[in-house]
Amino acid sequence: MDALKELSKLEKLIAQSSGKNKTASISHSLDALLVTLQSAQANVDSIDEDSWNSLAQEIEARKKDIDDRQKEIYSATAKLGKAIDKVSVIRLLSNNHNLLGSLDTPLL
Repeated sequence: MDALKELSKLEKLIAQSSGKNKTASISHSLDALLVTLQSAQANVDSIDEDSWNSLAQEIEARKKDIDDRQKEIYSATAKLGKAIDKVSVIRLLSNNHNLLGSLDTPLL
């Protein structure tokens, strides 16, 4: 079944420890960003312009990681939805065919 295959892909994608994925998990990216921001907050008095630029680049990199991961999850979810719809349509058509076939037989 395509739906089960797509569900399996989505489950693997969402799993926390996914070594095959090119992008980091959302929680890992957020944790790394939090550590960076806490470090910057602790040293806010001594941050120079280069450090601010580095911090801005780090934030953008983490934002990109999260966006990429969300796109992967959205794509996998959309594929799963299409596979489920396909199964539902096949079942609906099959049931309607059986219903129409039974109308061909005389009622009496």
